[in-house]
Amino acid sequence: MSRLVIIDRDAMPVESWVSLLSIREHAEVLTYSQARRQRSVASRVLVKYLTVSDDSSAFREVGADHINRVSPDELASVEVLSGSARMRRASTVSRAGSLVPDHAVSAAHCGKYTAAAQSPGRMGIDLERIETRRPEFYQQMFSSDDRDWAEGQARSEGASRDAAFTLLWCVKEAYLKASGHSGLSVWNFSRWSVRLGQGVSPILQLHPTATAVAVAGGIDSEKGAQRFGLNARRLGDMLLVAVQCWTDSDETGKGVL
Repeated sequence: MSRLVIIDRDAMPVESWVSLLSIREHAEVLTYSQARRQRSVASRVLVKYLTVSDDSSAFREVGADHINRVSPDELASVEVLSGSARMRRASTVSRAGSLVPDHAVSAAHCGKYTAAAQSPGRMGIDLERIETRRPEFYQQMFSSDDRDWAEGQARSEGASRDAAFTLLWCVKEAYLKASGHSGLSVWNFSRWSVRLGQGVSPILQLHPTATAVAVAGGIDSEKGAQRFGLNARRLGDMLLVAVQCWTDSDETGKGVL
């Protein structure tokens, strides 16, 4: 089962969390620009929290009091390495010097918010604000099938056009993290087509009636087709999306968010 947490960094003592980082973690964080270092520290500490916490909640908005309930020594015993700013790689998580098996992690940021997730298997998350974007964005990020789907949602399902496109973008960003395909990048997003099962429209409404959905979906790209489980949650004017890749042997492909 996937577990996910989100924080408001402005309400967190992120500067003091630097002491929870290992020497190698700290070295990676220093390769980021000053503006991005706080985000990197926050996401690593959230992964540490997910690794050592016994909280089984699928989703939680975490406050400083939640982090403070875990001893600093326990948090510091977890090391999260994902490469330097210029040489990113899939994250590895170790605890007390031993690699944590079957432990996929992912993080995302939007404004002052940071989200992190932990799950067995391949998984990625994204967090984006729902808003109207420049015209070229819709040409560069989406296939013609994507654009037809989003416009169709707005016409027939009463969805917000901005929310529909934001969902597709989140799916592609999350899938990019989850897929493990080194040849994929944002530069070929327009050659990917997202396929989503029924049931996502509730989180796309101007006034959403549901806060979370879980459906099966897939990506068609030049690398072939990949099925996944999609979990999406509406948080005010933001969408939080988790994609968990799965195979034909999986019965449902649905995670829990």
